[in-house]
Amino acid sequence: MLMLLLIVYLCGCKTQINNTVWVNSVVNCNQYRFLGNNEAEYINCESGDTIFCTYSLKMDTVVIDHLKSIFDNNFPANSLHLFKRYRTMNLLKGDHLYPLSIEDYENDKWVKSSFTYEKDNYYSMESKVNTERHD
Repeated sequence: MLMLLLIVYLCGCKTQINNTVWVNSVVNCNQYRFLGNNEAEYINCESGDTIFCTYSLKMDTVVIDHLKSIFDNNFPANSLHLFKRYRTMNLLKGDHLYPLSIEDYENDKWVKSSFTYEKDNYYSMESKVNTERHD
């Protein structure tokens, strides 16, 4: 019975974030778009950038792996301007997503960043999303 409840709980969380838009509380035009199939986009309105991501859900933690910028194709493979991969750990609590920590991908391994989030920095679920990617 406990296992069944756990499965129902986990499936409910995944469904809750699939095909949704989450808006930042500090910069309300920055947002995550969870597209389903463990794919997501991070839209940074300040820079005009879209970051292509993958995500996984483990209990109440959403791990978002930020992989590539929409601008990466404008630069050669060895350019210093290419997006630098990182991942964030986020607490999913109801309709809010709280960033907890960041890890940078350096020399084929994850390294904990010293960056800390402000306490009032979180994302709120705003709406369902059109699942079309912005490639």
